[in-house]
Amino acid sequence: MDILVECGKIKVREKYFLSQVDIDKLIGAKNFNEFISVLEKSFYKIPSGITSSVQIIDFFEKEREKLIDEIEKNTTEEIYTIFTLKYDFHNLKLLAEKKEEKQMISLYSRVDYYSLKESVEKKDYRKIPEYLNKSIKILSDEKMVLEEKLLKLKKEYY
Repeated sequence: MDILVECGKIKVREKYFLSQVDIDKLIGAKNFNEFISVLEKSFYKIPSGITSSVQIIDFFEKEREKLIDEIEKNTTEEIYTIFTLKYDFHNLKLLAEKKEEKQMISLYSRVDYYSLKESVEKKDYRKIPEYLNKSIKILSDEKMVLEEKLLKLKKEYY
């Protein structure tokens, strides 16, 4: 893998990202209209007709889907794995905490939540990619308490 080529591809797409100044303005917006006005000056123009924060969240969720699809199409599998790794570990953490609310499960992980869950329950790791093997085995260790599992997962992630 040529890291310079991959960095160049990412650099080209950076112009579409929000800057730190833009994000600070969004966070500091005093009302919905001020929030929209900051976005109007960026790549992320909010379509007309959006009038609530729920609609904005939906809009950005769709933008995230597009970004992840773009990353998958335009990078190597290794780079794509790096971008989606946090979603894998998010789902592993949910499994460790025995949380299964659908709205909390990340859809962007390389291995879906239910496959991870099945692997832990059956102690069958054949469907799990090598880079997650050690982490999934941490969850399967019944002698380990939750706090220890979470700490080891965090260590594996970093």
